Amino acid sequence: MLGCLLLALLLYQWKNKKLKKMLFLLTRIVAVGLFLYGLLNLITISLAGLNVLDFELSGYAMFWRLIFWEPFWMLGGILYWMSTAKLQDKRS
Repeated sequence: MLGCLLLALLLYQWKNKKLKKMLFLLTRIVAVGLFLYGLLNLITISLAGLNVLDFELSGYAMFWRLIFWEPFWMLGGILYWMSTAKLQDKRS
């Protein structure tokens, strides 16, 4: 919900240029964070599946996290980045 609020704040016509730039920077940081969260989890769970790391994770949970959950976070980060880029293009 906070991510939606942050994107909604970008839709407002801010008169203060510094605040506007800080909002864009913050949304970009959040986008990178979402993507990296998914990517790093994908890597660690993949390494656990290859028995390089020792995790107490069932095969069922590992499958769904690799197929759905971690790519979901990565796609969310990409879409978040794209939405800020689209909004920045409209505001320029």
